[in-house]
Amino acid sequence: MMFKFKILNKTALKDVNFVFSGGLRNKVMSFKGKNYKHNILQMAYQFHKKGEFDVHAKIDEDIIASYTIIVKNAEKMPNGTFN
Repeated sequence: MMFKFKILNKTALKDVNFVFSGGLRNKVMSFKGKNYKHNILQMAYQFHKKGEFDVHAKIDEDIIASYTIIVKNAEKMPNGTFN
């Protein structure tokens, strides 16, 4: 899966992270790759199993966006995932 965000302040890049939310536990996502070009941050993530996942985009400790992602088929992402 490819996440894309427009980042207005490049200094905030170091503070952006994504977490899986599961009850009382949160797990920081490890991305297969990151790319920042023309104020667009792209991050590639490989889901390894099917299911529903609550994902939160955070800057520092503030949640700026939340998503529920439904994975129907957890296949490997091809190499060269960035345009």
